[in-house]
Parts: sequence; structure tokens; C-alpha cells
Amino acid sequence: RAPMDDAQRAEADAYVCGANESGQLAVPPADALLAPLSLSSLSAGVRVAQVALGFCHSLWRSDEGQVYAAGDNASGQCGVHQPDVLAAPLRLEALATKTVSWVAAGFSHSAVVTSDGALLTFGSSDYGQCGHGEAGGGGGGGGAAG
Repeated sequence: RAPMDDAQRAEADAYVCGANESGQLAVPPADALLAPLSLSSLSAGVRVAQVALGFCHSLWRSDEGQVYAAGDNASGQCGVHQPDVLAAPLRLEALATKTVSWVAAGFSHSAVVTSDGALLTFGSSDYGQCGHGEAGGGGGGGGAAG
């Protein structure tokens, strides 16, 4: 894709640049995107309210409280069991009945806070970072869970 011009930047809800070897920027994987690109790969009409960036994955929260993920998912940090890499943004259906008010991404784990105050974590919990009461297990955390 060609870099965005000033008019396109003014119209874009979000744009991305930087490392993208795992597709974590929600555009096809590449070593790096050196110029900003419009984030048009989310569903039409979705307005991005918040972005959280992990080591090689990312989460987007829409202004309506829906969550999208992309990038490395080897430990389930994108909130789904498979595939190991989400090369295009995926709406997290496990959270579709919830309104998410905050998203966070760590090295290979993620967390969301719902509008009713529930904290949900997913991904690697090798050192207990997901708060599920145990350490270890070496990843494979899978789908969005509390």
C-alpha cells in the first residue's frame, strides 16, 4: 500500500506503522511499515476508541465496546484458540455479549475490563501474569476467559 497523504490521515479513524512480522498491525505481515497506513481492515463503520500493543499482537476496542485482535496468537493472547497467527483482525466473538471498556496487551497475554467491572485475561500465564491462580503451563491459554 502507498503511504497516506494528509487528506487521508484526516479522514482515518486510525493508522498504523512499525514492526509487523506477525501481522500485529492488522495488515498483511511485513518486516516493517515505515510510513503510516490507514487501518481500513476492521469492519466497515467500526470506530477505534483504544489500541493496546503487545510484543507481536494487538487489540483494538471499538467505540461500541467490541474487541478485535491481530498478530501472534501462539499462546492464545489474541483471545482465540486457533490459528497461531491472525493475519487479519478478528472480532472476539467470546466477548460479543459484553461491552468492553478497556483493553491491555502484554508480551504474550492480554486483559480486558468490561463495563460491569469484570477483568478477563487470556494468553500465556507462565509466571502467573493472567492471575488464574497458577503459574506455568507454557502458553496455549486459548479463548477469552476470566
